[in-house]
Amino acid sequence: MSRTDSINLWPALLLTLLIFFLVFTFWSVQKAARDVSPVTDRDYYSHGLRYEDSLLERRAAATLGLRTETRLEGRILHLELRDAQGHPLGAAQATLALPTASAAASQRLALIEKSPGDYSAELPESLRGQNSLTLDIRTQGAGLQKKLLLSL
Repeated sequence: MSRTDSINLWPALLLTLLIFFLVFTFWSVQKAARDVSPVTDRDYYSHGLRYEDSLLERRAAATLGLRTETRLEGRILHLELRDAQGHPLGAAQATLALPTASAAASQRLALIEKSPGDYSAELPESLRGQNSLTLDIRTQGAGLQKKLLLSL
């Protein structure tokens, strides 16, 4: 193979590289235009303002050793709230953020304490299919948020 043969390959290689770059650019622009990131947060500013408070609440929850167990029986969501030793924790505030037609807001459903450490709420009939919900628990200066994926 002579030196002149290898020099003639450069234009073809550069052209192939340019075509690959243009195809990849077109693909990435199409993907960015069509797909919506699931990581977006419409309420990012107020969540950012509450970051320090929620960090302190999470540390307090870790100190208490908060443990939760949720189960769904029909349309009733049950929550068991216990401390590190397994003792029930009463007098907590537990709310469930439900999706609404307006994406900017969510409906809150309070869980009612049936006995110390045992909370429940009936989910509305309008909630159907697979739903991603946020359970917010506050007790003794501690706070905990859990993401739930429910299929109804």
